[in-house]
Amino acid sequence: MRGELLRAGAMAMAIVWVPLACGLRPPAIAPNTQHAVPSLSRAPGRELPDDPRELKRLCAEEDDVDACARLGTRMLTGEGMVRHVSRGLRLVVDACARGQLEGCNVAGVAFQQGVGTSIDLRAAAEAFEQACNAGHVDACWNLGHMFLDQGEREAALGAFIRDCENGGVDSCRYAADLYLEFARELEAYALLEAACRRELAGACTQLGQLRVDVDVETARWAWRRSCEAGDGDGCGELAGLETADDATRRELFERGCELASPLACGGLGAELAHESATPTRERGWQLLEFACAHGQAQGCASLLELIHDDATAERTLDIWARACADNSGPACCELGEFRGAQGRKSVARQLARRGCELGSDCCEDVSEAASERL
Repeated sequence: MRGELLRAGAMAMAIVWVPLACGLRPPAIAPNTQHAVPSLSRAPGRELPDDPRELKRLCAEEDDVDACARLGTRMLTGEGMVRHVSRGLRLVVDACARGQLEGCNVAGVAFQQGVGTSIDLRAAAEAFEQACNAGHVDACWNLGHMFLDQGEREAALGAFIRDCENGGVDSCRYAADLYLEFARELEAYALLEAACRRELAGACTQLGQLRVDVDVETARWAWRRSCEAGDGDGCGELAGLETADDATRRELFERGCELASPLACGGLGAELAHESATPTRERGWQLLEFACAHGQAQGCASLLELIHDDATAERTLDIWARACADNSGPACCELGEFRGAQGRKSVARQLARRGCELGSDCCEDVSEAASERL
């Protein structure tokens, strides 16, 4: 997982736990906005002591640039020591000037967020660019998102492509999405296929999702590679192609669910929840609840099929409500549609709006509700 976390503190830094689904990056740093994802690298290229006193000694007495960069980062975050942002910034900026890439990346985050200094996006871009050009993938990721926030989408594409080429699978996804936005489909497919052949499992999964409607064999090849490389979504997608082989489909769903894929768990749960054996059926409910809580739309929708009486209706509504409260957009949409069918229009509008804000596909319901009030 990329990224040490800056600790939340007085200087407008906040920790954002980003879901692993949908190609988003693991826990990362973001400013107090809904935009972005600056990420700090885990470590320089060698092991360093955790004791800040030893880091200080290495930096001061041996002029160890890696130790200075790490010490500066710790001072900026306050991790294990008193926070001292101005001195921490000086250390990482000096380390960057001496070619230490972690220092450049951390300096970029500090300039971007105004930690220990005023916000300086030009200085942030220069620091990120220096590290990105030297192959520091987190710096390329941060640079790409900074360009996106500024509306410079072509520049963001270039940064994400460099990150993708250096092994940043999340950036492969962003780059492919930007290519598609620019109507450059063939370049999107080529980028993802190249990343897939480099064993970036997430890129294989996305390639299959983009190609399945026009080239099912390419999708099958890509999903098989991603599943074999340990991407549970790839296993779940591949299972969906095995419509004639129940045993193979179930095995693929099981494998993907063991890898904590909401997509695969949702597929498996939908099958198990209709079994006659009570323990098996109960496991199906639990898997669908997991899938729905993690934003898997089909998992949320499949729960509707399990409503047969008041008890199952109450259980389904409770799952949707808790998942919606935990920011599952599809759960909010399903619950809103159900409440709308009950005639509770105001509640339905609120839930549809919440689902739309979370990126799910019930925004049309919000628009229709608004039109009804005109």
